[in-house]
Amino acid sequence: MLDLAWPHAPPYPANTTVLGGMLRLTTEGTGSDANVSAAFLYTDLIDDDGDMVEVEAYFANGASRISLSELTRLAKARIDERCVRMGQAMVEERQS
Repeated sequence: MLDLAWPHAPPYPANTTVLGGMLRLTTEGTGSDANVSAAFLYTDLIDDDGDMVEVEAYFANGASRISLSELTRLAKARIDERCVRMGQAMVEERQS
């Protein structure tokens, strides 16, 4: 959805989505100075310790950090408002 990539997540090939893998977006700063960094977290499944490995994830511009306003622009361009309205209606129905 946001064109994120994680080319270096050994021992897996680039951009492999592994069992238990996740993307983490972290905000830093506030207001117009807010930035968002991206990371891919995964288990290497080499042993059974369950430790997570974290590597940088990159946005389409090749950066691992973008402004919050740029992330908002990227997300809004890809959100189907019909799905949002449908989801809101389902939540409201369950709450009543």
